[in-house]
Amino acid sequence: MTGGALRLLDGGQNENNAVAFDRTAPGLYRRIDAAWQMQIAPGGEGASFVLLNTQKRGVKGAAPAGVAWDSPRLPGAFGVAFDVHDPPTRNPFSADRNIYGRPQREVALFWDGAEIVRRLSPVEFRGRTPLAVRVTVAFVCGGADVTVRIAGVAVYADYFLPGMTPYESRVAFGGRTDAATTTLAIRNVAVSWRDLTVAPPPPLVVPAINQQPLDIAHNRQSSVVAFPDDTDGYGRILCTLTLDKPDKGYDPWDRQAAIYAYDDQGERFELLRFITPYHRGYTWTLDVSDYRPLLRGRHKIEAWCETYSTGWKASVTFAFYPGRADRLAYRVMNLWRGQPEIGNPDKPITSFFTPQTIRPDPAADFVKLRFTVTGHGQAPNTDDAAEFLPLRRTVSVNGMNFPNLLWKTDNYLNPCSPQGGTWKFDRAGWGPGDVVTPWDIDATPFLPPGQASVIRYQIAPYVNKTPDPGNPARHWIESQVIFYHVSPAASS
Repeated sequence: MTGGALRLLDGGQNENNAVAFDRTAPGLYRRIDAAWQMQIAPGGEGASFVLLNTQKRGVKGAAPAGVAWDSPRLPGAFGVAFDVHDPPTRNPFSADRNIYGRPQREVALFWDGAEIVRRLSPVEFRGRTPLAVRVTVAFVCGGADVTVRIAGVAVYADYFLPGMTPYESRVAFGGRTDAATTTLAIRNVAVSWRDLTVAPPPPLVVPAINQQPLDIAHNRQSSVVAFPDDTDGYGRILCTLTLDKPDKGYDPWDRQAAIYAYDDQGERFELLRFITPYHRGYTWTLDVSDYRPLLRGRHKIEAWCETYSTGWKASVTFAFYPGRADRLAYRVMNLWRGQPEIGNPDKPITSFFTPQTIRPDPAADFVKLRFTVTGHGQAPNTDDAAEFLPLRRTVSVNGMNFPNLLWKTDNYLNPCSPQGGTWKFDRAGWGPGDVVTPWDIDATPFLPPGQASVIRYQIAPYVNKTPDPGNPARHWIESQVIFYHVSPAASS
């Protein structure tokens, strides 16, 4: 302690220091609020705040040894890392990721030994002035909602961490330097544990696909899965997808891939889309509660990958977490689906995106539109379209316009890294080794119940002057309307 501050890094080189506090709140709690002032100078590697798991680390004692405190990969523990070292690089294939020379002020969330997500902070937190940091962990059905604010500005706002359930915890702070020098000072720490609770019941885990090859000889793997007949008692449904190493080694390329569910009439619905990593495996867990009507009773689940090589071994499981949901999806309806070519005057995109007329169910309390779109095709297509071409699009619902730019700028922050290819570049709505984030629109106010409503999808003008017939510029789209009821428990 110096001048009222806890100084963990103080100008030295190759430091990796941490301090842990004794347990002050025995038991499990629904909410944890932490606040402190942090001063971290440029240089070094970074700092972290961690909720140590007392079952694994005890209720008192020093911080665990052998931990890189800029990257707190601790089993059973939650952590927030503040990274100040991400130097620019011009090498598209190296492990260094900052290919565009963006600011070195990143905040990452860790859970159970893995980095889950990383974002560029909108606030500069390196400097001589201490800044206020607030972290809130609110345990919810199937995981936790995490909020991180720096100087009052949200880096994460109720970001859902899947599978993170309540555990007894105590606090640790840490920091690390490399060859550079830096200062890390922590002041005015205040942590509160609120709303005592008990351990939630375990989820019902339903396997769908287990270590099946997705390769040149097996582009599709499927099984008919026996889901619960009634899912209203489950507050959240999570899907875990794992890509493992096949016998002949990983596929070296990024491939288009998806997980689908089929309804009773055999119609196919995309549950999630992913692009495989270059020459490695990974695991993702996502909330698929929006597809509840397709995940009860017996339904076909399919994994697909457009690979022409050794591929991966794929596993898909579903976890049903007992609890209450505020709203329950009860119907999913497909809109536009396919991979239409863009920029070809002989194949106008408007002939694919013809207006869709729907008649919303009068019983629906909420209606969501979902658009999962990724751009594919490179040079010689003009402007490296559509993989490397940012393109604006507009959804119109009964004349109300919703604009959006199809462009993803955080691929260099992907926790699935490093990879064997150009994983770090911005792309049209996707990144190698990542699941695709849909564009969701709450259309409830604009869809009169029971009345015919028109939905339009338009993209900005683009002309492909140098088309590649073997790899045309195209947008891969799966779009849906999802209808919800307010759950009986939420309305009571």
